[in-house]
Amino acid sequence: MQATDAPDGSSIIDASTNETHPRAWGLNRFIRDLDRHRQVLVLGWSDKTIYPAYLGKAGSWPASHGQCGVSSVWLLKRLGWFNRTRAWYCCGDVRLKGNAVVDHCWIEVGRPSSSRRLLIDITVDQFELIDKAVLCHRVRDLASQEIVYEAMNRRRLSALTRNDEIWNRLEALNETIASRSPARPDLTGVFAKIRIPLARFARSDSGVVHSADELVG
Repeated sequence: MQATDAPDGSSIIDASTNETHPRAWGLNRFIRDLDRHRQVLVLGWSDKTIYPAYLGKAGSWPASHGQCGVSSVWLLKRLGWFNRTRAWYCCGDVRLKGNAVVDHCWIEVGRPSSSRRLLIDITVDQFELIDKAVLCHRVRDLASQEIVYEAMNRRRLSALTRNDEIWNRLEALNETIASRSPARPDLTGVFAKIRIPLARFARSDSGVVHSADELVG
């Protein structure tokens, strides 16, 4: 990830440096994790998650082809609560150095009217016009590189209802990721054997509780 700015203009630095800015409100860590999120998404892409209009038309296209919508929604759900309330699920057209791309999806964080808003395209490589898998920049910086994203529709994550067809694809994506991710160890038995010494922390009206039995007496 390259260095960029937060939607409020404060600096956000990528994983290649150790610099952060407190006003980034968690976006620094989110940006550092974008490449990892992309790797996880690759595990989940399938015919069940691809945009229906592209089903059966993958051909020699990259694996991300037709996966922009479901991947953007999945990524939005990884944003912290504060930034999620300022983020948008966007659908529209893109102009990449003279090449027009229609019907694409991405996410933005910040006011739609601000050129400082952050734009994140987690499947930009599907067009094979930019030599990177993930795009993360301020909108004004992209414009200087002849990259223009024009959102025809912006929605908050909360506005995407269960009736939206993308939810079925999102559920399929989550299920596939879960089935292909390394299994986590079952620690249920371990935690069941742990006895928390409640008597150290609990107090009765008369003072310190000397046994856990007093808590349930």
